[in-house]
Amino acid sequence: MFWYQTTKNHFSGRYLYARNLSSNSDGAVAAGYSADGLQLAQGYNFSWTRFVGVSTANEFRVSYGRNDFQDGGNNLGRTVPGAGQLGDALTFITFINSNLLSFGVPPGLPEGRIANTYQFHDNWTHIAGRHALKVGADVTQVRAPITMLINYNGSFEFADLAAFATNSPDRIRIASGNPYLDFRETDLYPYAADQIRLASNLILTLGD
Repeated sequence: MFWYQTTKNHFSGRYLYARNLSSNSDGAVAAGYSADGLQLAQGYNFSWTRFVGVSTANEFRVSYGRNDFQDGGNNLGRTVPGAGQLGDALTFITFINSNLLSFGVPPGLPEGRIANTYQFHDNWTHIAGRHALKVGADVTQVRAPITMLINYNGSFEFADLAAFATNSPDRIRIASGNPYLDFRETDLYPYAADQIRLASNLILTLGD
């Protein structure tokens, strides 16, 4: 975090970082198809406040946040690929006979999503007697590429090993579609308000 100040200008900024890795926390652990869960968050924030006289000020803020969530990969020979290699995952095999161990990559793995958030905010404030006038706007843009499609590589259920050996499944599930979604959204929030101090303990706000 940093802070710089002059008579008419205040500058500040900060950087936030958080990382959490859960090894072999998901998937079919007993069969050797476990997946690591990774969460990585970063945030950059900058603020500039400009004072015009004693009753007027303008604040401009810009920020960028990135949240990365990944379920995939492991330290067991990469039996579960990362989200970027979703199509390389082994088909999931299960058996009706509960004495037989399922194997392969579970239908919901690997998966990943990254949320990139850009925000611009400008606020103008003017004090005039009992009135506090505020005018501004907030612009937020989200870009979030997502990688996920359950059963993209298929899941097969067999009665027993004999059915598996002859490729005679009792049930097949395969999803069709594009597992990659590039989600984007831009929101604009303009506002104007007048806060009127009617008494020492009562303020009326008009506008939004």
